[in-house]
Amino acid sequence: MLVPVRNSIYFRFSHKFYHKGACLEAIANGIGVLPLQIMAVGDHMNDLPMLERRYAHHLACPANAVDEVKEKIRTQGGHVASANVAEGTVEAWNKFFPVKG
Repeated sequence: MLVPVRNSIYFRFSHKFYHKGACLEAIANGIGVLPLQIMAVGDHMNDLPMLERRYAHHLACPANAVDEVKEKIRTQGGHVASANVAEGTVEAWNKFFPVKG
């Protein structure tokens, strides 16, 4: 089954079970990493399937993420950064993995 995957003004068709979440899961299984050890950060519609706790325990988005992504992060107790793009990712990293000492 094909589904449209939207991102900004663009979209593509993809198999229903082929998305960033499934790819993240396959990589994690291949290298023996658990979701508890994974942080996933997304900002647009094509990231929504990946932003699930079954794939990554630490979920975040930058401040410039689309509203649908921000809502999904909030409903799962993730971190919506106050900074945009890469700075938002670093902010989330520091929140989830603070430097000790």
